[in-house]
Amino acid sequence: MSYYKSYDRDRTLPNPGSSPLGPRLIKRSDHDAIIACTDVHALAMLRGYLRSYMGVMGLLIMSLVGTIGALIYGYDLWALGAAAVFVASAGITIQVRRRATQWLSIVEARIGELQGGGAMEYSMRVGGDFAPTGLSLSLFGRDATGKDA
Repeated sequence: MSYYKSYDRDRTLPNPGSSPLGPRLIKRSDHDAIIACTDVHALAMLRGYLRSYMGVMGLLIMSLVGTIGALIYGYDLWALGAAAVFVASAGITIQVRRRATQWLSIVEARIGELQGGGAMEYSMRVGGDFAPTGLSLSLFGRDATGKDA
């Protein structure tokens, strides 16, 4: 697993952490630091790091293969154990992706803002504070009023 160092480009960017269990929960101060960043390249590095989070995906695949193999060879208890590991690792992977997506949505909204997309202003204007809604609207050819461009 790669390790993101926010100090490589911008010392004000927060570090989401490095763990097989995913990035840490995002705080208001992390959000504010990302929104204050003006270095698109630093934000792109953070975005790449957050998109690479797959958690314990390797364990998920190995336990699935182990379950199938144990069933084929008639090892029912081994299959049961491998299936339990599969279920647990699937839950962890879902949680890891959820946390990474929370970070990623703010980073992508800020990148869009710096590149002139206006996604964040649109999202705030329509009454929400979840910027990807505005970002997705700007990506699909709509202007800041929500009408087709």
